[in-house]
Amino acid sequence: MSTAVTFAWWSISGIVALLGLLIAARALFRDRSRGRPRCPRCWYERTGSPEGPCPECGHVVKRERKLYKTRRRWRYAVLGILLLLLGLGGVWGQQVRANGWIEATPTAAYIVALPHLGESIAYKELLARVNSGELRQWEYRLLVHRAIGGLDAGNDAKLLCRMSDLLARIEFGGRYSSIARPWASWALTSEVDGPGAIDGLVQLLDHPDRDVRLTSIMALSRFTDPALGALPALLGQFASNDDEVQARASQALVLLTSQTNHMLHPFEAVRPQSTERDFLRSAAGCGTDLACTVAVFTFGLDDESARVRAFSVFGLTLIDGDNEATRDAVLAMVADPDEKVRILAVQSVAVFPLDDRGRAILYDALDEPGLQYVALRVVDSLGPGATEFIDTVERLLKSTSGNATQAAVTLVRIGGDPKVAFAGLVDNLDECTGHCVLQMLGALGELGVADPRARRFAEARIDDEDPLMQAAAVYALARMDDKDTVATSRVMDFLQTSSRLATQYFVGFQESLARDGSLSADMLTELLMHEDPRTRYYAAQILGEMGVGGAQALDTLELARVDANPRVAEQADYAVKRIEWALAHQDDE
Repeated sequence: MSTAVTFAWWSISGIVALLGLLIAARALFRDRSRGRPRCPRCWYERTGSPEGPCPECGHVVKRERKLYKTRRRWRYAVLGILLLLLGLGGVWGQQVRANGWIEATPTAAYIVALPHLGESIAYKELLARVNSGELRQWEYRLLVHRAIGGLDAGNDAKLLCRMSDLLARIEFGGRYSSIARPWASWALTSEVDGPGAIDGLVQLLDHPDRDVRLTSIMALSRFTDPALGALPALLGQFASNDDEVQARASQALVLLTSQTNHMLHPFEAVRPQSTERDFLRSAAGCGTDLACTVAVFTFGLDDESARVRAFSVFGLTLIDGDNEATRDAVLAMVADPDEKVRILAVQSVAVFPLDDRGRAILYDALDEPGLQYVALRVVDSLGPGATEFIDTVERLLKSTSGNATQAAVTLVRIGGDPKVAFAGLVDNLDECTGHCVLQMLGALGELGVADPRARRFAEARIDDEDPLMQAAAVYALARMDDKDTVATSRVMDFLQTSSRLATQYFVGFQESLARDGSLSADMLTELLMHEDPRTRYYAAQILGEMGVGGAQALDTLELARVDANPRVAEQADYAVKRIEWALAHQDDE
């Protein structure tokens, strides 16, 4: 259908719908009494004789308020409603003709039918709309309400899995969108109905169907702070005899602790002993009852099993860290004979408010080889407020190679001299192997000091078999480059020639380079006109990540919004929205 015909169809349908709305509104609401008493049967005006039967038709009114009713002309009202439906049907019909009925169906209709959609195309369309982050707030509220209601579906395992996954998508998508797409209308499940979602997912952890339990475990891990109340139930999954359930619980704890900015060491999926299993089941039995959970974990601090003590330190730190008595009990575990328990106790210092006792624990841990790396990470997390540790960290940097990388990064983040930190790194380059190389590349990139030895160290890893190593090497070299055009060329060459996995690993490094001004907005703007669509795609992507720094490219990005390549057009649209939002909110930072 041509553009002119489409426009005519929309125009006619809109006019018919509007005409129908006007006719219906006039028929139903125009003829009001305006204080005049009228017979509700024949509508004879009875201003002079409101009492008794109607002089015109003889109708007797039993209640006086009926004399002041609005006159409804139902025939015209029905005609108006029919015209309104006809016009709306024409609009919807045009959408169906252009996009198919799946895309033309309103989101609210899919939400209402949610429990009955199954794995149909309609359900996949709903997921696509949820993932877009562009639902209205009332649609999110209705969707969360329907999904939580679906958690009571009894034995329908597939429906329970879909509802759990849907709640997790909304929660995780909302958190991601606040960073990547802050202009979108995302909602958070935990804000719309947090307790209902958490309680419903916790109940599914005891469901007889394995897939339901696995899905609910991962869904809870997406809720971050609101899901801390579910921590006992998640820990209880380690009592399972199912290795997959234990592994999924371990992954969930990793996500939960990392997303809540806690540094606590996650637990490995190891089949527990009988005493450990009894303890975990007791904790899980508390559900979301905080007092019960604290009592179980406090008792566990004195258990003979080191693993039970570790579980207890972990749990108390996360769910009751605001309690002074709990903090004292947890910090006292730095004297535990088991190293893993001591590591958790040291890590808890990063969660609790830093006081004299916490400082003393960190100083002692920095002198103990087994706790040194953990203590450096904790000091690192304290940032510029930990300047008192600068001398100690410098001493570690000069005296040891095992934790030199972390010591160098920590030194800079707490306000130490970058030159001292870089000298410590360079002195340990030749002794760095294995995972140390990856850490070293990241540290060299953060410091960004151009040095021949450091450059050779990074260049030697450009063609490494490990894609993550390649990404880290490019990041380090881009930060060392003297001019932003050189760094930009290096990054673009890497994105265009490396594997998909390597570019995925590079995403975090790329965003860091875009934000800190290491890349050239002028050069990227020119690349938006490059003949290679992949080049145009990455240029638009990085410009969007620059935020305010990419504002000069807005005019060119507007042209790229209608690029012949749909991926380029979509990425340019994303970049424009992100830059415009950054410009509108730059005074908020």
